[in-house]
Amino acid sequence: MTFFGRKKKRDAADIRLEIESLQQELKSLAESVENEAGEAEPSVSDADIAVNTTETVDNSSSSALFATLSHELRTPLNGVLGMAQLLRGEVEDEKLETLESCAQHMLSVLHTLVNLSKIQNQWGHLPEHMEWVNVHDLMEQIKKNIGRRAMTRCLKVQVEHQDKKFRLRGDYDHLVHIIETALLGSLECTDINSGATTETLNIKWKVSGHNVEIVIDNPFEIMPPNRGYRIFQVTEQTTGNNHERVRMEFLYWAVSSSLLEHYEGAMVATKTGETIGVRTTLGFRMESMRSTPTNERPVGGLSLEKSGAANSLLALPFCMNILVVEDDAINRDLMTLLLERVGQKCELALDGQAAIDLLAGGVTFDLILMDIDMPVLDGMMASRAIRAGEGGPKSAETPIVAVTAFNTLSDQSKFRKAGMNYFLSKPVSLNDLRSILLDVTNS
Repeated sequence: MTFFGRKKKRDAADIRLEIESLQQELKSLAESVENEAGEAEPSVSDADIAVNTTETVDNSSSSALFATLSHELRTPLNGVLGMAQLLRGEVEDEKLETLESCAQHMLSVLHTLVNLSKIQNQWGHLPEHMEWVNVHDLMEQIKKNIGRRAMTRCLKVQVEHQDKKFRLRGDYDHLVHIIETALLGSLECTDINSGATTETLNIKWKVSGHNVEIVIDNPFEIMPPNRGYRIFQVTEQTTGNNHERVRMEFLYWAVSSSLLEHYEGAMVATKTGETIGVRTTLGFRMESMRSTPTNERPVGGLSLEKSGAANSLLALPFCMNILVVEDDAINRDLMTLLLERVGQKCELALDGQAAIDLLAGGVTFDLILMDIDMPVLDGMMASRAIRAGEGGPKSAETPIVAVTAFNTLSDQSKFRKAGMNYFLSKPVSLNDLRSILLDVTNS
């Protein structure tokens, strides 16, 4: 059994250094008492403070730079994914599916790196948007998210639900990343040569009072040596230091383990076979309740796709007038193509201020698709202005969809606080888009 936490093993050399450090501090303290002028040297020098301050600034700047670079990398990746999805709707070609799968893998890596950096810099002060999240719906969405990756490793994902009534009061983004990154780490350690037949990756969850337990059984997973300690090492690393190459599974697990600790929990892994097969248990504490079943999305319609969705290639039985606010030309073209594919009309604005000016001029829309990262006025500021009535009283009630390549920890919570009703992660899929359009017309 391996326990995954942030507690670092200390050897004899570490303890000896700590004792010597304490002895030095006691000596300095004694000298300060004997010195009538109080001029004893401080235990921490100004030089040390300067170094520590510089390191903090460097790490913060490095994290900000990394977040910006990751966004710029995701923008062309979203273009590749969007075009691949459109082409797959017209042409049956396994190469397009492979292309899409590779791009999705790159996006998940970028998301994980950004989230780990965010956790490191905001540890103890992670933003939370507390809501009642339906566990059944949450787990079904995660199953869909990792299904394709699992199939590439000859695994079919199956979820055993306690029931459909339990809800957890927590941050939806945090819950997704606790579970999904643990699963992605498990898939990274899967032996792809285990067999020709497809096996089941089983996920089982239960809630008892404030205690939540999620058990993941991967029959093809291989347990790496010193797994828990290596996860701890990753959580202590920063983008500003030089390190050896880190295996991706430890980055995934570092995100999950850090968030679990935030909720008084931990990750435990046990071998289920001599060479392959691992059972991973995620345990944490969160307020819960049982309620009647619901067809609503877990967090105000953010991302869950309902089962049995209509064919995404067919036009919808209605036509809405939609405002697309997007500064990137490729993404504007993609969104226009997607909306045309489902029989909708759209008008374009290149930034948030242009959108407000258009709305204030008297043009009305049934829906606004708002990019987040834009010049002049970004999507969050524009949404707040629209909700405050700067685009006119009618537009203040128009549903707004956050459409962005930024899909990091707690971003969706910030979008909702800015007055946005829905969330679409780039690249926007036809099924996701149709689901929101249908939801808007039915509300």
